Amino acid sequence: MRFGYWRTLHCLMLGAACTLATSQAVAQSSPQVRTNRLETTVGVVFVFSPAQPTLVQNSQSGVLCSPGACYVGSVVARGNRGWQLQVRLSRKPAEFDVNYVATTVPPGTQPVNSGVITPLSTGTWLTVARSTTAAAGSTIGVQFNARKASGKNGFVPTASQLAAVLAYQVVAYP
Repeated sequence: MRFGYWRTLHCLMLGAACTLATSQAVAQSSPQVRTNRLETTVGVVFVFSPAQPTLVQNSQSGVLCSPGACYVGSVVARGNRGWQLQVRLSRKPAEFDVNYVATTVPPGTQPVNSGVITPLSTGTWLTVARSTTAAAGSTIGVQFNARKASGKNGFVPTASQLAAVLAYQVVAYP
């Protein structure tokens, strides 16, 4: 026979003492609810992609793209709080000079005749975009001008030669 039947029969025989034993047995067999709280701290996350953004030479002309050539591409910046995208040279090429071009018109809209041209170096990061809020992926258009360096070995690079000497990073802002 089942254990419950014998416990009931035994309780009938012992009376009041059995009531206490039965309540304890029921309390022990009832499910108990426990709440566990898991907490984790996520550090600041700042990244960009692709690892080496692709550049293409465009046909723009004007003050900011001449002499030399202008190249455009895009970088996707991600940050779990305010961020800024920065660029610099990873190494200084002897054959050409590189400038970041910030124009007043989107690349490809019209000849670049106004804006700001900033020489890039290996020692200083130049901020090219920023946001005060988090971003799961903001696409940032970038434009560069590459000019032949002075001397007999200077040349205007191809898009891939230029892309190979650029370094990017995404850091906190502010």
